[in-house]
Amino acid sequence: MDDAQRTAGQLGSALYKKYEFPLNNEEQKYEARITFTAREVQSFDVNFLFDIAQVVTTNTPGNDLNALDQVSDADNAKNNAAAVEAANKGAPDSQAMINATGQKFKGGPKGKVSLYLPQAVQINDAASYSNVDLGIMGAGGAAAMAEGANLIPALIEGAGQSAASIIDAIKGQSGNSKDLARLALNRASKFLPGEGFRGAVSSATRVSVNPNTRALFKSVPLREFTFTFKMIPTSKEETEQIKGIIKFFRENLYPEVIDMGGIPAGFKFPHVFQISLKYAKNKELATKILPSYIRSFAATYNASGMGFLEGGDFSEVDITMSFIESGTLHKKLVQSEGY
Repeated sequence: MDDAQRTAGQLGSALYKKYEFPLNNEEQKYEARITFTAREVQSFDVNFLFDIAQVVTTNTPGNDLNALDQVSDADNAKNNAAAVEAANKGAPDSQAMINATGQKFKGGPKGKVSLYLPQAVQINDAASYSNVDLGIMGAGGAAAMAEGANLIPALIEGAGQSAASIIDAIKGQSGNSKDLARLALNRASKFLPGEGFRGAVSSATRVSVNPNTRALFKSVPLREFTFTFKMIPTSKEETEQIKGIIKFFRENLYPEVIDMGGIPAGFKFPHVFQISLKYAKNKELATKILPSYIRSFAATYNASGMGFLEGGDFSEVDITMSFIESGTLHKKLVQSEGY
């Protein structure tokens, strides 16, 4: 890295806002912290469209060389900007994080908040399953496949016999053959019109068809996290930190407007947050959290009293924030990446 890149990186890292609460932590020595770092996600590069437009605009007789020179200048400027960005970016993004979320970060941090780790941090993992009724034939097919049977011929043959009765399957059986016959009658009643007729058959035969319900894996939901903090300032500096923290989270919750001739035509996605739980600055606590969007933010002022500090500042502020991960987890992320 040359001096210019190093200077650019140092300048960029020094510009983002940093907030911390509490500031006066000498007496309690509570070293468990949670840090929220705002990051901008790299969007798809559309600069090539402007390069093409520039060539088309200037590509008139006698201007070919001029057009090529302009494209070359644009490429050089883009490369220089990329070099500065690389210098400012710091450590490379985790490939596991990129694979899980499809995101790369642009530039360095856009702000950071360090707070005390609150009590009762809850991290939930879940998976989504759907219920499927296999029915009698489906349950039999599943059992046969588990034994290694080839069901393709049976599927082809059964496609034209879906309305056939179960009676054929009970021929030659004894003992509970009457119950099987009742079951066959009940199964055949599904072709009767109206729920009442089908209910009447089931009531009369006193049997019902086992739907053979199975749980089938469907997907992994996005994890969500909620954090609550009570902040009681003990100095003017901590009061200012609280104000900055509230503004910081609210700013990063909302998208940026894309203006088109004075009309708000669209939105740019909000920044994501890298959330880390650590003890004494280097020991990671619990599991890692993928880059997350802040979904909601609430500030409650003076929840337990009506007093104000000198100068008219609130004597206490409670904030509650909920986040949602920007991607879903899979086994490898848990096994080897610590998520």
